[in-house]
Amino acid sequence: MNDAQRLKRLNLLSGLAVRLASESAGGLLSDTLSVLLTGLGSPAGVAFEVDEERPRFASERGFRATPGARDVLGHIAARVLASRRAAALHDVRSPLAKLENSGELTSLGFQALIAVPVLHRRERLAVLVALFPQGAALDEEGVDFARGIANVLGLAVARDSATSRAKQPGTGGSGALVSAQIAHELRGPVGALSLQLEEQARLVSELSTLAGSADTVLGAGLAELEDLTRDIHAVMNRLRQVVGQLGASRAQRENPLELLDLSELVRDVLAERRPHLERAGVVCDTSLSEACEVVGRRHDLREAAQVLLEHAADRCVGVGGKVHVSVSNTPHGVAFSVGDNGARLTLEEQRKLASGQHGNWQQKLRVVHDVVRELAGHLEVRTSRGYPVILSLLLPSASSDSGVFQVPDSSPVRVVRRAEVLVVDDDDVFTRTMRRALKPHTVRTASSASEAEIALLDPSFLPDLVLCDIFLPGSNGDELHARVAERRPEVAARFVFATGGALTASQASYLRSSGCPTLHKPLDINQLRDLLIERCPMDSASVRTLSPNEVTSSRRDSQA
Repeated sequence: MNDAQRLKRLNLLSGLAVRLASESAGGLLSDTLSVLLTGLGSPAGVAFEVDEERPRFASERGFRATPGARDVLGHIAARVLASRRAAALHDVRSPLAKLENSGELTSLGFQALIAVPVLHRRERLAVLVALFPQGAALDEEGVDFARGIANVLGLAVARDSATSRAKQPGTGGSGALVSAQIAHELRGPVGALSLQLEEQARLVSELSTLAGSADTVLGAGLAELEDLTRDIHAVMNRLRQVVGQLGASRAQRENPLELLDLSELVRDVLAERRPHLERAGVVCDTSLSEACEVVGRRHDLREAAQVLLEHAADRCVGVGGKVHVSVSNTPHGVAFSVGDNGARLTLEEQRKLASGQHGNWQQKLRVVHDVVRELAGHLEVRTSRGYPVILSLLLPSASSDSGVFQVPDSSPVRVVRRAEVLVVDDDDVFTRTMRRALKPHTVRTASSASEAEIALLDPSFLPDLVLCDIFLPGSNGDELHARVAERRPEVAARFVFATGGALTASQASYLRSSGCPTLHKPLDINQLRDLLIERCPMDSASVRTLSPNEVTSSRRDSQA
């Protein structure tokens, strides 16, 4: 799958997560099916609800299903509900598919499909099916995307059910717990994608250096790949925020002051909003200077930037809309400006706009004015020849020595011997990502507690580090650790737990008493590398871990 497809799927998953986190999931089965089909590039699909443990046809997209086709698809839905696993059929006519009357589908032009159950714990909620024409390639990441979509919908439906129960006398449903569970489900794929993206950025940097400036065709392709990587970074940051908001307590969701580069923040907002502007026929050009640092609250500044963008777009829709966004350092501070080519305003209208009393925008502009008041800035309205209205948010500038947060010291180059790591996690994407991220170390994987227990109780196997997820098929990670501690305490001492949150009280207590580190998903790969450095000091068979720049330099030297 190319980067453009990956970015598209991330945008869709992020948008669906945000929507289901803020809205009721009721009635969204059909809309979720549309999101799934768009992400997979599927021309058609169907959704089934579950009625008394049986699939019941609910909706279709992209085609008119015949009674025979509904029967065949209903049989497939029943199979995936029974197995509780997603299914990918590359050819419905194949004997391996064991599908009677497959001609009902092929006569409609469909030969392949992906079917995914929507589940919550032991409850079966729905089935989504995406259909593909002859010769379509079903990739593994597409199946993972379908699982992610189904997980988000399933947990949102469970949240609504828990909230409904909580409103009834004598019930104890907890919407906060379900939100934490949604966060847990998302942390795994978000963490894996983050690590993959880090590796991709490193490879792009190396290729750009090796290509030089002679090959203009390759250079143009790499430049486009760098742009796509930055856009994916922006979407990943948004997904991290959504996961953090879902999984955090109220105290953790407080919006602290921090040192921010306003250009980077606006660039992220633009990456998220640009598709919406383009669909509205609004052209957006930018001028974002480097190192435009301010002290502010990230969430509030993002909201303020979104409001100014939406206001400008709203003013110029339908008139060959054009919006100009700029961030720059000025003698008086940092200026964030949004200009549009909408209708000119009278002086009275400009005064009302600057004071937040303009038309239907009073409520939204209040966000901008709250930021202005707190950060001792101001809002001004200007005009220019090309842009009849320019709204500028002016904030005091700050520097890295402002005392808002501690700037870490530069770390020396560190040396670590080649280590042996066991990763215990049932997420295939995550384990494959860890193999790449932890090179040159040897990484062995296990997808369940029982598989890991067999390996860890083998006297000939002594890993330097065991990265173990808490939630596993069958027994959980804390139970695995307890069994290993009874037989091989020296191995149990090498565990590092990974969790997406939503722990039970007993699990949290066990992790604290175990004395083993606990990392939270999405993982920071540097934390894991630091643990390896502590546990695997240099010996005669050492391997030096180099920065990307050093790797590039060493390759050039070897080629010379």
